[in-house]
Amino acid sequence: MLPELAPEIVELGIKHVTVTVNCLDPYLGAKIYKYVKYKGQRYEGSWGAGILINNQLEGIKYLAVWGVG
Repeated sequence: MLPELAPEIVELGIKHVTVTVNCLDPYLGAKIYKYVKYKGQRYEGSWGAGILINNQLEGIKYLAVWGVG
């Protein structure tokens, strides 16, 4: 949910956020995460891990542009 919450984080003036990223490869992520719940749905395998990884990276990029470290 980070990309959706990032604007609020910036608006609140938060200057530091920690995001734990366990991997960048969805196929490896599928071995780490049994499933990912996103917007009320359950996603398994590399599809679910890909959703998680993409959201983490997009959220980090957004926050970095706005000066959140």
